[in-house]
Amino acid sequence: MQLDELTTVGTLRKTHGVHGEIKFEFDPFYGDDVFGQTVIIIETEGEYLPFFIETMDETTSGKGILKLEDINTKEAAARLNGKSIFLNTKSLAQVKEEALTSYVGFLVKDVQLGDIGIVQEIIEMPQQLLLQLDFKGKEILIPLHDDFIKAEHPTKKELLLKLPEGFLEIF
Repeated sequence: MQLDELTTVGTLRKTHGVHGEIKFEFDPFYGDDVFGQTVIIIETEGEYLPFFIETMDETTSGKGILKLEDINTKEAAARLNGKSIFLNTKSLAQVKEEALTSYVGFLVKDVQLGDIGIVQEIIEMPQQLLLQLDFKGKEILIPLHDDFIKAEHPTKKELLLKLPEGFLEIF
């Protein structure tokens, strides 16, 4: 594989235990993609090589522990410290495009405040997606974060959020 066919989704950090497990960090935007894989790509000695996943567990948002096939010692795992984790871009493109359009046209509601506005656009930022909508005649941006989403109603085209107290007061 060539670098232009790959997307960086995370980084291997440090060993965990003595059986070759590795702590890693990943971009939460790609969380579903990362945890849906059986293979990840790692750059080793100038080549992008597939590594098969034995186990992978999320420990906290954006972090996890994984065990790769044939990496069975702490020393073997340590050689991967700091390496980037890649996935095939083609497999991500469709998912990402769907994410960037999935909530456009949805009515956003807050659990306490009720109706906020209709999603006009989803803006992609390096660390997160933002919902752009009109609130009381002003354009506002709301981070599209799992902690805020309480319910989705695709048939009604509604998105129920629990925003932090005072969030909308700044607008």
